[in-house]
Amino acid sequence: MRAGSLGLVVGCLLWSALSAGAVPPPAVPARPEPGAVYDALQRTVRIKQVALSPDGARVAWVESVPVTEGARAEATRLQVLERAHPERPPLRVTASPDGVPCAEGSLAWSPDGRRLAFLSTAGEGTARQLYVADATGTGVPARRLTTVKGVLATPKWSPDGKSVGVLVIEGAEDAQGPLGPAARETGVVRESSPVKRFAVVLVEDAKLRFVSPAGLFVYEYAWSPDGARVALTAAPPPGDANWWVARVYAVEAVTGETSLLHAPTWQVAEPAWSPDGRQLAFIEGLMSDEGNTGGDVWVVSVPERLAAKVRPGEKAVFGGKVPPARNLTDGVKASATDLFWPTAERLVFAAQVQGESALVALSPKSAELTVLWKGPEHVTVSLARDGVTSAVVRDTFTQPPEVWTGPVGAWTQATRLNASVRVSVGEVRSVTWTSDGL
Repeated sequence: MRAGSLGLVVGCLLWSALSAGAVPPPAVPARPEPGAVYDALQRTVRIKQVALSPDGARVAWVESVPVTEGARAEATRLQVLERAHPERPPLRVTASPDGVPCAEGSLAWSPDGRRLAFLSTAGEGTARQLYVADATGTGVPARRLTTVKGVLATPKWSPDGKSVGVLVIEGAEDAQGPLGPAARETGVVRESSPVKRFAVVLVEDAKLRFVSPAGLFVYEYAWSPDGARVALTAAPPPGDANWWVARVYAVEAVTGETSLLHAPTWQVAEPAWSPDGRQLAFIEGLMSDEGNTGGDVWVVSVPERLAAKVRPGEKAVFGGKVPPARNLTDGVKASATDLFWPTAERLVFAAQVQGESALVALSPKSAELTVLWKGPEHVTVSLARDGVTSAVVRDTFTQPPEVWTGPVGAWTQATRLNASVRVSVGEVRSVTWTSDGL
């Protein structure tokens, strides 16, 4: 049979099948053009942090600066939006004297929701320093509070608004964690390791005072509601190697006396105080690396008089007797990633649930769970003092990040930074399977 006759027969058979109601094979989705995908990703504004003021009146975020503007790769902008006036353009907050974008971030709201503490490279050199700026639009320039030769991280206001807590590594400006570049060690290897300590900076006179012991490398911390204590996750140095064996401590903010609260089986993160300061919640679980938080929500009681105290400068050796902790999510098929304790009756945590994100309310007494929201997207969450009002960064495989605000699960879009960005990635499906009964 000739090719022309064969084509005619095949065409007739196909037409007959379609006429009989047969379903044609699904169309193969077009493969995205790599160049178009790359260009879209380059134009995408990445939102690196979102922070809602305690009263919920203002939302601040850290956004990347497109490379097309000639800025350095690490340059960012700090923006503040009045939630009562979403039609107004956001207010830019910066320590840069000429407005040229530099590396700025690590936002922290003051308790009254009128000032922002943040880290910036606007000063001399490339080291980040601590600044405080008015966020209400008065035009008052940001004020520099530190001149530390080293690394600063994680500023957080004290509850009375008179000081800012910060983590400090003195004399190690190149310390970038276990995955970052570092100078080659010479001489006796690890003869001395840098230590990240908790320190307090007074806003009025910019005086910095170290609080935590010199023998503990601090990873995370949280102020108690009255500001008298600070909860730490910490381990003996070297810090890059010992995050996996970190424990939970309480340190007196005035004297620096430190006590062991919890010796975990796995890794710990996200300490959060109860509103009355009598309990401390945290996430404990099997985690691969610092920052990849996941596990169960635990709670430990904090006694009024702490035992096994160590003063600053003393060797950090603690006894093995610590208060028993309770696992509030034992058996729950979800992994907690972020933790908040806004009211006495309710904890709130973000979680990964079968490949989706969720926000869950948890009773610290009964361990009863209530799913507040769940969806097939990635979210970064910040809660107001009431535990209901929230700000989130939402993004999916096909939708670029934007800031949304409002009650949990009933958000309204606050930014349209990526309204013109369209990323074609083809069909996205969630796939699950069972292997060996798991």
